[in-house]
Amino acid sequence: MSVLINQYIATDDGTPYVDQLADKLVSKDLSLLQFIQQLGPTITNDNPTIRVKAVELLGAVLESMQQRSLPQGVLSKQDVVVLLEFLLMKFDDKQCLEAVLIALEKLCKLPQFIPALCSSKVLTAIQSKYNPRSHLAKVRYRAFIVLQTLLDNYTNFYSGSHQNTVLFTKAFLAIAEGEKDPRNLLVSFSLNASINEHLQFDFVNDVDRSLVNDLFDVSFCYFPISFTPPPNDPYKITADQLKTQLRTTLASQPLFASEAFSSLLEKLTSTNPVIRNDVLQTVFTCVETYPTSAMNDSWLQIWNSLKFELLHRHDHLENVFKANETSLLPPDYQTVVDPTDPNKSLFYALDIIGVTFNKIEDEQRKQFFDLILEDLDPLMSKMNDKTRPAILILVHLALTNSEFTNEIALFIGKHWGKFFGSEDGGEQEVLDATRQGTFIDLIGFVLMIQSVSALERMKPYLLVYLQRLLSSTSQVRLKVIQRLLQMVSIPGLVNPTETKLIFDTVNANLTPSLVGSLVDVSQQNPSLIIEFVIPELLQRLETAGNLDEQIKVLGMLNKLCSCYQILEVLSIRYASMINRLDGKSTQLIQLIIESLIEGFIRIQKENQFLVQWSWHEKLVPDLLKASNDYMVIERISDLVGLYVNFTDKSKHAEVLKLSLRRFESFYKDASPMMSVFLKILANLDKSVEYSIDTASVLEVIAKSDDVYLRYVYCQMLALASNKFGSTITPELDQTLPYIWDLKGKLLRLDANAVNDFQKFFSKDQCTPQTLAILFEDIPIFMRSIQSIKPRDLISNVSSMNVRPLAKQRMFEIALPELLGKNDEDSLAKLASVMDRVSPELVKPHSADLVPAVITTLAQSNSSLIASGISILQILLENIELVSPHFSSIIPRLTELAVSSPVAAIRLSSLETLIAIFKNTDAQAKAMNYKDSTLDIVAQGLDDDKRKVRKACADLRQVLYEL
Repeated sequence: MSVLINQYIATDDGTPYVDQLADKLVSKDLSLLQFIQQLGPTITNDNPTIRVKAVELLGAVLESMQQRSLPQGVLSKQDVVVLLEFLLMKFDDKQCLEAVLIALEKLCKLPQFIPALCSSKVLTAIQSKYNPRSHLAKVRYRAFIVLQTLLDNYTNFYSGSHQNTVLFTKAFLAIAEGEKDPRNLLVSFSLNASINEHLQFDFVNDVDRSLVNDLFDVSFCYFPISFTPPPNDPYKITADQLKTQLRTTLASQPLFASEAFSSLLEKLTSTNPVIRNDVLQTVFTCVETYPTSAMNDSWLQIWNSLKFELLHRHDHLENVFKANETSLLPPDYQTVVDPTDPNKSLFYALDIIGVTFNKIEDEQRKQFFDLILEDLDPLMSKMNDKTRPAILILVHLALTNSEFTNEIALFIGKHWGKFFGSEDGGEQEVLDATRQGTFIDLIGFVLMIQSVSALERMKPYLLVYLQRLLSSTSQVRLKVIQRLLQMVSIPGLVNPTETKLIFDTVNANLTPSLVGSLVDVSQQNPSLIIEFVIPELLQRLETAGNLDEQIKVLGMLNKLCSCYQILEVLSIRYASMINRLDGKSTQLIQLIIESLIEGFIRIQKENQFLVQWSWHEKLVPDLLKASNDYMVIERISDLVGLYVNFTDKSKHAEVLKLSLRRFESFYKDASPMMSVFLKILANLDKSVEYSIDTASVLEVIAKSDDVYLRYVYCQMLALASNKFGSTITPELDQTLPYIWDLKGKLLRLDANAVNDFQKFFSKDQCTPQTLAILFEDIPIFMRSIQSIKPRDLISNVSSMNVRPLAKQRMFEIALPELLGKNDEDSLAKLASVMDRVSPELVKPHSADLVPAVITTLAQSNSSLIASGISILQILLENIELVSPHFSSIIPRLTELAVSSPVAAIRLSSLETLIAIFKNTDAQAKAMNYKDSTLDIVAQGLDDDKRKVRKACADLRQVLYEL
């Protein structure tokens, strides 16, 4: 056994020897007494390193035994007591104390550790024999862990006896006082919270009261925490961790309440917004956590402090709080609003008042409410800077507790009667323009209450007052209409006649600045927008005298299109309008279609809906009559494709049958309307069987001179080979059909097509133009709405037959074939491919591309140069591959920046130079070109393009700062 002990001491990894010793103890080949006797010479050795290793071995063996199921008789309760006393004797050995505390922690976890026999010995030793201030942080940490282990494992023992509670708490206080290490503070705060959670204290008892006060002091003394993590901190402790745990600790003991609120609220005198927000977040945590009994005694203190905070410490509240339909507080403001934002304390203050108000008992709540009205009463009689925060407090209470809503509305109405006249017949007080604007804002906050019973008494006076202000300035008029729309949005508040009068007012003053308020109404009650606003705007659209006015009206309609119901109405009305236009206003028709597409996509992203069959049966035919203009037809095809994609999968066979009746004749009689059929087929679910008439498609491609028609029918070939199965495969000498057919097959990674593609680069048909076709992303092979994945579609449609890695495979085949050839034709082919692949595909091949980029930049062809610069910008992410070639790259870019006839190349050259010189990993080599670059790009300061001039100035600034 002594051999195992010596081997452990002599090695860095002694796990095997620990396990062997534990095995001997568990199998009773070795008694605990024998083990201790054998350890004796090493534990008492004059060499502190050997002593530490010996105690570490004892702790490791105890841990190994604790993890096993020990047979009876292996370790007795008395053995544990003996071991405990032995370890406690070692408290005087300063060099060994860390190892002793670790071993003590392991011992405390053993089932044979009986707290009634052992606990007081440990706690007494910690108080009397352990001085934390004379030890390193890592040793002090172990003392906290011993106490945490005791409380975690023997909670009932300490909570079941007042004597044990007192002894444990005193031991904790002894080690916690004066602690400064961040890791130890985290454990200290956590242990403090555990004590408060599990152990009971009687505040009437002097001893307990003293302990509670000490528990508070030993945590609150660190508030507010100002902590910057040291570099290379192995524990990665953050200031937020410490702040959060301290808040939890302060909120863990209801008996802290009086002292906590007093001490915290006192710190609101700080002018530092971070500290003030920290204070209020901690108060909020305490208010949320403390029981009603604690809050019954604290609400007055909180109200007096936060009332002052809201009424006297903040200006410009009009820029902070906005009237909306549900809450004065921004959603998730605690996490979203930056802790350095001074306005965050306003949100906390309101929130704390509301939570406190609802936390206390009914009788206390009534007293609190009466006091609030009493304190705010003098502030309501004048329209000044204190009136706004007073209203905010009242509205927030009404929004968080409906029990007092009516009383709050009556209280406000009593004071506001003199501003807009009321039934008491009192003289009306006239407000100046500034106070009038403030008053309209405050009306908006009161309308947030949205309670008919609370607001109906005030309603008639509000309507009269607001209508009277419509003759004021445009800014006031806008606010007035916003308030009227708020009233309309409250269900049951205004009657149909009043609603019509309000919307007559809205329509008479309808401008883009008002649309935001109408959108709020549309989201709550779309039928009002459909009935009153949409007809007015559509009438304006038809009678608009010029395109600018039409664009303005369409913009308003587009913003109002916030839900399915409005979209459906607009779609029907637009289709009818398009029919009346009879193709005479192509620009307007195109704008209408684009507006429908934008609205459809936006609504589907927010809340998906299924397209009804009536849209295909009635709406699509009207759209097809819109225009013969190719751009309009293309946009109509995009819209109809969306309709198909969001039609339930079960109806797709019927969609195809209906579409064939409309479009099948276009196989023989070529028509641009085939584009619509193309998008329908592309968006059909893959389960729908269909065979594209490729023979007729090939005939159209061969005979037609119309570029757009050929493009549409070529896409039909690609779709046929990709999704439906071609009936005819074009030969290589039919270049255009062959390429499109190959494209469709490559996208599903057809093995034969991949093989043909590998051979394609040696053929005459391999040109920059044909490679562009193969690598170009086109809508029929893309998701209709990129952000919605097929598995998330409400329609359950799976329309695409494109393999995820298809383009990557194509690129990896093409790149080796195109690299290494420096002739202009090969470079043009490479540029054609590179312009159509994502940076993610390019980056793994950076090393191979650098020589090609240098060669491309040296060309005179502008298209090649532009492509080379684009690739170079991607390669800069691997600057170590580019920097060895700065002698070629930087002078050439500098030359292009001032001499290229193409402005886009001049600009991109400058942007690339800026990126190079700003890259810290490249600056050492790039510095060699600083002076020459400065001299040459100075010529660009007189460039005829503003963006180029600015980029020149930016580059020179970067160079001067090097």
